[in-house]
Amino acid sequence: MKERTLLLNSDVIKEFPDILSILEEKEDITDELIKTLPEGKQNFFDNILPRVLKQAINEWKGDPNMMEDMGADPSGWKYCSLDNRPNRYIFYIKNS
Repeated sequence: MKERTLLLNSDVIKEFPDILSILEEKEDITDELIKTLPEGKQNFFDNILPRVLKQAINEWKGDPNMMEDMGADPSGWKYCSLDNRPNRYIFYIKNS
C-alpha cells in the first residue's frame, strides 16, 4: 500500500502511463497479478520499479517546522496517508 500510494502521488509515474493505469485500477499489486501482465510490464515491476520508487521518494520533502503532536491518547491520532497507520506525530511533506 505504501509504495502504491507513493507512486500514485508522485510525478515520476506519469512517465509510465500503462503502469499508472494498473496502479489506479488495482489496489493490490501481487506477484500473481504481475505474472498475468505482458512481458514489458512484468519487466517494469521486476527491474525498473526500484529506481522509480527511489526517484518518487526523492520528490518529497518534509518541512521540519510543520509537525503536529496529536497527544498521548491514540484515539486522537491521525492516520498516515501512505500506510494508513495511526500516528501521534504528524509530519507534513510536499512534492518538490
